[in-house]
Amino acid sequence: EDTSRSCTIELEPGAVVHFFGVFDGHGGPRAARYCCEHLPMLIAKHYATAPGASRAGRIRAACNSAFLETDELFRIASPTCGDGTTATCVIV
Repeated sequence: EDTSRSCTIELEPGAVVHFFGVFDGHGGPRAARYCCEHLPMLIAKHYATAPGASRAGRIRAACNSAFLETDELFRIASPTCGDGTTATCVIV
């Protein structure tokens, strides 16, 4: 099942970006729905502690950490689920 999301993410006070994501579920819709719901907020969470001198560098680091955490949280939330998903995301 394909699902998509667009939203704004406040990285820090006064720093807002726009998130667009398309998630293509494999084996069922649960992983795609989970990522769609959780990934943007986890990007914001990880941005606060992301290394990097530039905003772009910190966003890149935050995305890497957020994808890994989303994967881990989904495995914990759905340990017997065989679903997976691909994700194509853009932050502007």
